[in-house]
Amino acid sequence: MSKPDRRPAHEHAPHLLTAAATLTGTCLAAAGIFRIEQQQRGSEIWADNLAALSGLLYLVATVLAYISVRDQRSDLHRVTEALFWVASVVLAVLLLGLALETIVV
Repeated sequence: MSKPDRRPAHEHAPHLLTAAATLTGTCLAAAGIFRIEQQQRGSEIWADNLAALSGLLYLVATVLAYISVRDQRSDLHRVTEALFWVASVVLAVLLLGLALETIVV
């Protein structure tokens, strides 16, 4: 029985690059929409800050993934993966909070 083909960890960087770049734009667009909604309501909405934080973390992950793609010897791919997961957790908390707020209100 043969073992599965294991690729070097830095080969995941292009996939993280595209996903992080896409999620950066999505989070920043969501933060802008939440900000507009906040101004129209005249009340504070916490979601815009979390969306902006998540977008910022995805932006840093995008830059690190790009550097990891360019320099394959670098160990930045581990930091990129960790930062991507932290940003994903922040985004999940945001979405869970919005879902709970919708159900409760």
